[in-house]
Amino acid sequence: GLFLTGMNLLPAGQLDGGHVAYALFGRSYPYIANLTLLVLLGMGFFLQQPQWFFWAFFIMLSGPSHPRPLNDISGLDQARTLIGAFSILLLFLLITPQPFS
Repeated sequence: GLFLTGMNLLPAGQLDGGHVAYALFGRSYPYIANLTLLVLLGMGFFLQQPQWFFWAFFIMLSGPSHPRPLNDISGLDQARTLIGAFSILLLFLLITPQPFS
């Protein structure tokens, strides 16, 4: 449950984390999505854990891009920025590189 919630917070594509990252970082979002993809592939190679390849493949399949919003001019207020930062923090708290045994 918590692991899948954490994976949904990955900052890429149509995942919830992709929406949060696009709202927080705007035009820098493609770099973050591509970095996420590279990190997942690197974790798969270095940790020898095939589940990271699955998530990288899923992001490549769904596309790392994000649709443009209707209103790209207005920035986020402080409350929404804090909620976004908390979501990114949750990503790091919910995902462990090596599964517990």
